[in-house]
Amino acid sequence: GKKQAVKVYEPLCPKKTAPQELLDELQQHEQGIEYYLAQQWDKATQAFTHLSKNHPNTHVYKLYLERINSLRDSDLDDDWDGVYERSTK
Repeated sequence: GKKQAVKVYEPLCPKKTAPQELLDELQQHEQGIEYYLAQQWDKATQAFTHLSKNHPNTHVYKLYLERINSLRDSDLDDDWDGVYERSTK
């Protein structure tokens, strides 16, 4: 029932205590998001597929892959901000 996009965050740990493996994963995640926002679907798919295989318990990577499949053939504006409108709960 939201009419305005809401940013969602998941706190993981203080950055200074984060293991290098987590920092590497977050860097790869940010790269995938950049591809997603730029509508570079093939690169975004590759990034999130890699992340999903290496971190199978992190559901958000599968969610992005589903969204990419849904959006890939959409006619999005050049200034699309990444908001995804769900049609079901």
